[in-house]
Amino acid sequence: MKTIITTALAAAAFAVTGLSAASAEQPGAFTFSVQRASLESAASIEAAYERLNREAARYCAEFQLTTRADTEACIAEVVEAVVRQVGQPRLSQHHIAMRQNERGFAGLDPR
Repeated sequence: MKTIITTALAAAAFAVTGLSAASAEQPGAFTFSVQRASLESAASIEAAYERLNREAARYCAEFQLTTRADTEACIAEVVEAVVRQVGQPRLSQHHIAMRQNERGFAGLDPR
């Protein structure tokens, strides 16, 4: 069975940038489709998560955000919302692990 997640995150992207929804053209709602069966193995969860991130990046690019930080915040918001809506424990665990890895790398001293 295919699960289709539709999330209206336009307001979140505008909140990140400080723009009002009326001040710019809004992309439509973000839609992500995933087969429940594709969330059975670690490899398939990783593949679905990577696809989610790519699709979220394309969606956030439609907002034409001005800074990389705003774009990354938009992507993080979209991914977080979809993972929460899918409600699959292994996908949620993978998401948490990936977020912790990102924070760990961000804190490394480049010297």
